[in-house]
Amino acid sequence: MTNHENYKRAASSIEPSAGFADKVLKEAEKDMKTNRRHGRRTFLVICAAVILVLALGAVSYATDIAGFRHNVDTWLYGEPVKVDIEQTGEYEYTITYPDGSQRQSGGIAYEKDGPRPLTADEILEEMNRSVELDIKEDGRAFLYYRDHVVDVTEDLADDGVAKVKFKDGALPMYVKLKVDGEGYSVSTGHFGF
Repeated sequence: MTNHENYKRAASSIEPSAGFADKVLKEAEKDMKTNRRHGRRTFLVICAAVILVLALGAVSYATDIAGFRHNVDTWLYGEPVKVDIEQTGEYEYTITYPDGSQRQSGGIAYEKDGPRPLTADEILEEMNRSVELDIKEDGRAFLYYRDHVVDVTEDLADDGVAKVKFKDGALPMYVKLKVDGEGYSVSTGHFGF
């Protein structure tokens, strides 16, 4: 006789009691009810999570995605600020500062496929590279470049030219400012005036 036949003959002599089968069926029914309730809870939690993700996505799209409107970092009078930039035309943007003041900007980038509007990030990158001159009501003149603020009043009083050197990363930034009449011109570089 083989092992298989021995096991079969030994197991055939064991008979369960009548109450044992009822207990097994009752336990199986209880497990099925619990699993159904548990399955419903899981389904409801998944639905709530999907609804929450969709709602947050809709809010994000309306406020930030695709460059319609978003907050970015730039500099204002030597201080880092968050500004709100909104595209107002095909080539135009309105930049709103925290104090409520606004600035218009825009531009075109020429590529091998033809011209395209500048992106908001490109406009802000250009703003962050720019040097600003602010002449106060008392006649004091301040030069702003990123987080640098330099009083150039005395330099401009002599001949209308100010030369300033900034530490800007690995290379120094040289700025030559010339005031003539009501305007001013700026030249910048990393290798001297």
